[in-house]
Amino acid sequence: MNVSQNFEYVPVFLDYSLSTKEYAMQITLTADIENNLTHYAKHQGIRPELLALNVLREWFAAHSLDESSAGEDESLADYLADHIGVISSNEHIPGGAQMSKDCGKKFAEGMLKKRQNEIISK
Repeated sequence: MNVSQNFEYVPVFLDYSLSTKEYAMQITLTADIENNLTHYAKHQGIRPELLALNVLREWFAAHSLDESSAGEDESLADYLADHIGVISSNEHIPGGAQMSKDCGKKFAEGMLKKRQNEIISK
């Protein structure tokens, strides 16, 4: 069974300009996508074509590949360095803070201490 036989396709035309050249693209949508697009566009007070363009721009911006780091072996800290604060504890504590060492044991000890303090204060 051909899956495409289950859907009614609705052509949608997207017109946009890039630099001084005009481009047009036709994208065929299923009826359910067209309905959702029309509904959300109406809710935002814009044309469905403009909403489709905005959604596509946002999606591609969020999923663009950074070609400068392609193929490099980076750690998670290297990847996130521009987005969050990352420090090396070796810069502040000789041998490092060892914060990840025995973290389960440290957590359990902290919870036990908290519970004992609650019992004492009652």
